[in-house]
This record gives sequence, structure tokens and C-alpha cells, in this order.
Amino acid sequence: MDLAQNASIRFLGSMSQFRVSPDQKIDGKNLSLATPIRLEEALQKLEEKFGLKLPTHSILILVNGIESTIVGGLDAMIEENDEVAIIPMFHGG
Repeated sequence: MDLAQNASIRFLGSMSQFRVSPDQKIDGKNLSLATPIRLEEALQKLEEKFGLKLPTHSILILVNGIESTIVGGLDAMIEENDEVAIIPMFHGG
């Protein structure tokens, strides 16, 4: 999705090593999406691309470093040059 207007998506923490299959890992450093787009639609596109369901109940989503619920939740608009960070809220002990 290398379009003129895009935003970046980063998977952080244990999600940066997330594998959708034995031979395919999510490369959170090089993902981008066409903008403008609502956050909910962006997450749906990621799910379709990788064939997975993001556990929205156990991830923290930041838009430009701000927790997504503060900027509109799933209705937040993602604009050109924005950065969406997806961080797991669970960790090992």
C-alpha cells in the first residue's frame, strides 16, 4: 500500500514478533495504510491482510502517541503521516 498519502502502523512489545503463520511474521516496522481512514477501518484492513483477528480487548492503540479513546476511539480519523502503535496489554511473568 505505498500511496502518496499514508500513515504508519507499528506493532510493539510481543506483537512485534507476532506470526500469522509459520512462515509469515507481521513486520510492524514497514506497514503503512492509505489515508484518510477511520481507525476501525484500518484495523479491519490489517485483519484482512494478515487473516487474523486483533484482540481489541487486550491491546492498547495509540494514535500519534495518544491513547485512541481520547482521540475518538474506533471513529478516530487517521491522516497522512500519522503513526498508529498497537501494544499488547498482557505480558509474561
